[in-house]
Amino acid sequence: LKNVDKYIAPSNHFKTIIGKELSPVTTIYNGVALLKQKKKNRSSHEILFVGRIDKFKGIDYVLEAMPEI
Repeated sequence: LKNVDKYIAPSNHFKTIIGKELSPVTTIYNGVALLKQKKKNRSSHEILFVGRIDKFKGIDYVLEAMPEI
């Protein structure tokens, strides 16, 4: 870690945490660029889930609730 020019943090919160020990730190957010989409038919039942399919993420609750939506 001695030969590093700059550290990258995915959030300002994380930057604050690691900035106490390491510097300089730059924030580069994880995310996606959203494009303008045409409005869809509101009767459509679609859910977009972005993330790894893991019990920790709670996708099982979404799948369980689908018949109710």
